[in-house]
Order: sequence, then C-alpha cells, then structure tokens
Amino acid sequence: MFLLFVLLHLGVCYAYENLALRKPAHQDHPYWHMSWLTGASHGVDGQKSNLSFFSGQCVCSANEVQTATWWVNLTSILSIHHITIYYRTENVAWGESNGFTSRFLGFSLYISNTTNRSQGSLCFKDSHFNRSTIPTPIDLTCPAHGQYVIYYNERKPGVTYPAGYSQYAYNDICELEVYGCPIPGYYGVNCSTPCPDPNCRYCHIETGACQGCKPGYRGHQCELECWNGTYGEVCNGTCGHCLANTVCNHVNGTCESGCTPGYQGGFCKEPCVDGKYGLECNNTCGHCLDGDHCNKVNGTCIRGCSAGYNGSDILCKTACANGTYGFDCNETCGKSCVDGKYGLECNNTCGHCLDGDHCNKVNGTCIRGCSAGYNGSDILCKTACANGTYGFDCNETCGKCKDQNDCFHVNGSCLNSCSPGFDGDLCKTPCVDGKYGLECNNTCGHCLDGDHCNKVNGTCIRGCSAGYNGSDILCKTACANGTYGFDCNETCGKCKDQNDCFHVNGSCLNSCSPGFDGDLCKTPCVDGKYGLECNNTCGHCLDGDHCNKVNGTCIRGCSAGYNGSDILCKTACANGTYGFDCNETCGKCKDQNDCFHVNGSCLNSCSPGFDGDLCKTRCSNGSYGYECNETCGHCFDPNDCHIVNGTCLTGCSRGYTGAICKTSCDDGKYGLQCNDTCGHCLDGDHCNKVNGTCIRGCNAGYKNDMICKTACADGFFGDNCTGICNTTCDSCNKVNGSCDSGCHPGWKGNYCNEKCDNGTYGKECRSSCGHCFNQEPCYHINGTCLTGCESGYLGNLCQSPASQPATEWKTWLISSLTVILAVGAGVAAVCVIQAKRRGIPTTSNENEMTAHMSTNQ
Repeated sequence: MFLLFVLLHLGVCYAYENLALRKPAHQDHPYWHMSWLTGASHGVDGQKSNLSFFSGQCVCSANEVQTATWWVNLTSILSIHHITIYYRTENVAWGESNGFTSRFLGFSLYISNTTNRSQGSLCFKDSHFNRSTIPTPIDLTCPAHGQYVIYYNERKPGVTYPAGYSQYAYNDICELEVYGCPIPGYYGVNCSTPCPDPNCRYCHIETGACQGCKPGYRGHQCELECWNGTYGEVCNGTCGHCLANTVCNHVNGTCESGCTPGYQGGFCKEPCVDGKYGLECNNTCGHCLDGDHCNKVNGTCIRGCSAGYNGSDILCKTACANGTYGFDCNETCGKSCVDGKYGLECNNTCGHCLDGDHCNKVNGTCIRGCSAGYNGSDILCKTACANGTYGFDCNETCGKCKDQNDCFHVNGSCLNSCSPGFDGDLCKTPCVDGKYGLECNNTCGHCLDGDHCNKVNGTCIRGCSAGYNGSDILCKTACANGTYGFDCNETCGKCKDQNDCFHVNGSCLNSCSPGFDGDLCKTPCVDGKYGLECNNTCGHCLDGDHCNKVNGTCIRGCSAGYNGSDILCKTACANGTYGFDCNETCGKCKDQNDCFHVNGSCLNSCSPGFDGDLCKTRCSNGSYGYECNETCGHCFDPNDCHIVNGTCLTGCSRGYTGAICKTSCDDGKYGLQCNDTCGHCLDGDHCNKVNGTCIRGCNAGYKNDMICKTACADGFFGDNCTGICNTTCDSCNKVNGSCDSGCHPGWKGNYCNEKCDNGTYGKECRSSCGHCFNQEPCYHINGTCLTGCESGYLGNLCQSPASQPATEWKTWLISSLTVILAVGAGVAAVCVIQAKRRGIPTTSNENEMTAHMSTNQ
C-alpha cells in the first residue's frame, strides 16, 4: 500500500511534468450518444476551463451502469509523484448542493503495468469523504511506478453504500494530471538526479531509494547478480542446458557458450527435434531398429540397429561390411567370413574394435585396440568396462549416478539418472543454487535469509524463514492456521476467516473481521467506521454518535433526514419527506418531491412559482417562474400574472401582446392587444404603442389631433390643415394644395392660379378666342370679347360673320354688356371673400363696386 497524502491545494509547488497530457486514454462504458463530445481523450487534453458536459472538455460515461473505469496509458513505465483530478461541476458551486459530488464519492486510483487494475497497486481509495467534504480539484500524492493510471468507481447491486453516494457509477473526469519524471532512472523535484544504484531500474521519486532492479540483478541495492541458474526480471527465469554446465547470462538467460548436446535455441531449453542429436542438434540419427529415434544427446540407438547396419556401431551409421548382411550383419554373403565374423564356420562375432575396425577373421583379435567402453587387456575387445568406469581402456570414472557406479561403459552417461544433488549427462555437475535431489528437480524450501539448501536432501542448515515451521528441516511447511512469523510463534489478528492470516507476516488474506483494520487486523476501527476492513462508514447517528464498530448500528437513533426504521441510519428519507423520522413533507421542489432529506431544502431549486429554502413560499406579486426570478409582463391588472408561467390572466396593458405581455406592439400598431393601427405620423414616425399619439406631430394633410387619423376638410390642406385651397380648383390635394382634379374654366397651373392666355379660354384653356376688337384677348372664362368684335364679326364670341341682320348685332351688343357687368361683379365678390379668409379687410369702394355691379345686373 502506497503512502498517501491528500493535498487540498495547500500551495505546494512541484516541478514535475504532466506525464498524462495527450496520452492514449480509454473508458469502458462511453456515452455513445455524444462520444465526440465526451470521449476518454477529453480527460487528458489539457483543457479544464469549463467543467461542464457541453464544453467538450470532460469525459462522461454511459448512464445506469454499475462500474466506471477510465485509464490513461503513459506509454512506458514511469516514476509517478502525484495525481490531480478535476471533476465535472457543471460550473456550479462545488459542495453538498452540487449533484455531481455523489458521483465522485468512493472512487479508487490504481497504478499498473497493464490495463487490469487487479494486477497493479492501489494508490487511493475514498472511504472518508462525503458530499460536503470531497474536494475538486483533488491532489493525491502517490509515489509509484507504472504505465497505466486507472480511475475506478462502482455501485454494485446488493452493496450498501454510505449516504450521499449516487445510484450508479460514472467517470465525469474533466482532467486527470499525472505528475512525475518523464525518463526512468531519475528522481528529485526536477527529475535531474540519476538513481544512485547503477543496476536500479526504478527508484523512489523523492528519496532515490531503489524500488526495483534491472533484469538480472537482486539485493536491496541491486548489487548482486541473479543466483547461478537463474536470470531476468526479479531472477524468476531458470537457465536452460548450457554447454559444459556453464551458467546462462544473468540478464537475458541466453547460453553464451552454446547448448549441451541434445538442446538448441538461444535459451537451450528446446530439445533436438526427432531424428537430430548432439551439439546444436547438427547430427542426424543413424538407422535405429524399427525406425526408433536415437538418443538426442549422443545419438545412440537404444534397442540396436536396423538390418544392414553393424550393431557394434552404437550410432548405427556403419553399413554391414562386404560379404555380410542382415541384423547385426550376421549373415554371410559367401564362404569366407564376412567382416565382423571370425573363427570356425565364421560363427564368432568380432568384439568392439577401435573405430569400427573389423577383427581378424581367423582369431578375432582387434589389431588397433578396442573401442571406448571395452577393456584393452582383452584382445578380442569383448569385455565391457567394469562398473564405475567407462571410455577408452576404461580410464574414466563414472559420475554420481543414481545406482552408484551404474554408468554407460562407453560414454559414462548414467543409465538411471543421477544421485540426488547432481545433474548433467555424466552426473558430475552439482545442482544449481536453489535446487536439490534427484535430477535437481526439487526446489529448496524457505531457508533463513535466503540461504541455499543442502543440494542432496534439501535441508536448511540455519533454519527457516518467517512463516515456516522449524520442525520441518526442509522449511516447506507453512505455519498452521492462526500462527505466523519465525517458528510460527506469532498469533493471527482478527481475520475475517477466523485464523486465516498470511503465515509469513501475519497479514489477513481475506481482510479483517468486522470491526478491525490494519495489515494484521489487530487495530479496532477508528471512530466513524465499522464492518469488514472498516470500509463501511457509520450512518447518521443522532447527535454525531459513533456507531457500533462491528455492525454499524446507531444506539440512540438517527439524525434528521434518516429513517429511524433503519438501525444503521443510512436510509435517507423517501422522496417527498425530510427531518427527524422523515415526518416533514417537502415543498414545491423542481423535481417534484426531490428535497434535501435532512432540512427539506430543494436540491435543484423550486418548481416554477415558488421560492425560499423549502420552496413553500409562493412568488410575490409581480414575479413568477423558477426561483421567482422572472418579472411579470405588462398585464392589464399589474398583480394578476400566473406565478408559474407568467401568463396575464386578464390580458395585456395597452401597447403589449402575447401570453406573458412582454412583447411590444409591432411598429405601426398600438392599444389593447395591439389591434389599433397608427395614424399618419410626421415623416413616417411610429406612434406611441400605448395610446397611438404621434410625438412630433402629423404628416401634412392631417389634423394635429394626437393620433393623426383625421384628414383635412375639403378646401384645406398642409400642416395641421392650415392651408386654404384656391377657389379656382375643382378640389385641391390635402397635403400640398395642388389642384389634382383640375381647374375651373378659364384657369390653369398646378394650383389653378394662372388665367388662360395666348388667345385661349374655358375648361383647361382648350377653347380659342374669336375675333375680338383690336385683337384684344377674350374673357378667359367664357371667351366673350369684352371690347367688341373686329369689323365683319358678330356674336358674344365674335366668331359669326357680319352679313347677319342688324337686330342680331344689337342683340349681341346688349348680351356682351350684360356679360361684362356679370363678370366684373363676380371677380369683385371673389376678391372680397379671399380677403376675408386671409384677414384682409375689404374697402368701401370694393363693397360699393360689388353692390353697383349687382344692381346693374
């Protein structure tokens, strides 16, 4: 168990590097709906400014799962100092009221060299925090070595978790930073100091103490090479069959001088394939009887040779000599003895002549001596070496064969294996350290201080290591249940399975009995803890009492917010209730009855329309919605909006529309429900949306009656209808006074203020004057010639020739004078009227003139 400190941002400054930044990451149960937004890599992307779901900076796992696993691969085994975790907060104040604290509780961190957390070491397991105390970010000091940092949490069915834990397990990591040294073999705050022991693979990141040797080394400071016959990581590898019983390379296990005959490969652990033997398996077997495979060490055919090959050649590679054939070449081809036969009728077989020579066919003597394994004093070479000897002239002494001197007389190999304590084909090699017995197949027991046992019988000379019974001289008998240590003199603590502790150091194999803790299970649970391994946290006992350390029961009952029928006081009040014995009813919480079970405060704010810690207070007049944060719109009755959704029950005030009366009338509309249309405001201004008034006045052509909807009366025009149309207009434009509908006869122009000219008169000045006297212009209204006609023309219009009777001329003259008087009277009357309209007083002469003209008419 690593030494752990929880540093809650106390200002400690480290110079270590973040080893996890942008390294490969994985989670077991991704949130597939939006994996691009919440994938595992977001936990090591270096971003932590926005700790919310939609920020794209956080890892989020699937809903409703019982285990949550996330890991980062540092890509090699590195030295770790501390780990910092930024948990998802949704950018809401962190603490008991934040809904994500319950998901963080109970998490574990593991350091491993694989993705399997059970193969690594536990760095931290939360069993002390609650929703009020768990911090984020959280710094965990964890001096360790590993390639994978694994975050794990679980909410398994059937397990009772402490109050405040979420129902399911989640990742919800926004950033996990692993600080340490980026290069193995260094330590210190700047990772600049090499580990002091040259053969140390990993050293403590703060002290430099060696924590793991390079392959091939052992000892507290890795100063020792692996024992003879072992090699590799923690010297767990066993050497193969190296040539001449040399030891293998203590680092990688290779046999640098080659393999013993019969073995091949770099580690010399692979026997020759069938049909091959000898050094490096380079030799091919001879013709063994019935296709048998030869001995892979020396190539001998155990049961003899096939027909056609000389049995005196133990390798069965020598074909029968000329003149012989069959098994052991015992058949003669002709009358003279075949090679290998001699004597009368060639019935005698030659002995074992040197190098397979044939014996003298008369007396059977071997001319150059005997083969290895036969006594040279016998000239026939048929006497095998006596027990205990072998080789040429039987000059070699057998090794430590199992049956004393029973070695093969030819090459000295032991026929029935070696005596205990020896190994090799010749049984002359003592067992390597740590091995003993027949063929060195037995492993030494647990000798004191790592001593090697006796290589013959395995006894430990100075006694046994801790955990093994000294009455067993082999030190292979572990201490009986309930005891441990040197000579099994120690008694186990309060282990879960009674006396089932580890026989070496007394640690309990399957955790402690309820109520006890520590490696030896001899320490009672601390106050506030109980049960197996003291992993359970006491419930909410009344007045902060400590629970029973074995079963967790609260003696005097439960605190407010917990159900008294649960003797552990871990069952929070059911939804909708709170307080002592859950006797209080929740207010109008946002999530129906989801109030805090202790004091009734709503966890996720109030339902719309209610306010206060308990959400039992209705919104006051003028507010509505969540937390009463919304202001009512412009209701017709200012106090009459709905407290939940803000709708105005009696409609909107003038100038506003919509259900909540917050939408101003569209431009051009005003009044109740915006049903009225604005008048003709000056320069197209929009009117006041409440009462329709035009702030800067009306457009020309309309009266300034505030709403500018009354057009000028006939005969008037312009700003506020102060302009008077000309009387010569048929009707004038109410905006600018122009005579849009035309002029009275005799007048023209946009304003009908120009008389007909150039000899024209009448409507639109379309008629031409007659032959008026002295070419004077005719009257512009009706075309009469006011001064008479030219000579030769008659009539009012002077358009009739003079050949007509005199009476007609008189009649014309009288008519002309009458018209002249009428026109004069009309013009005078018009002038008087316009003068009065403009406030210009008329003169007495004008009045007299008008009266005179009227009398004459």
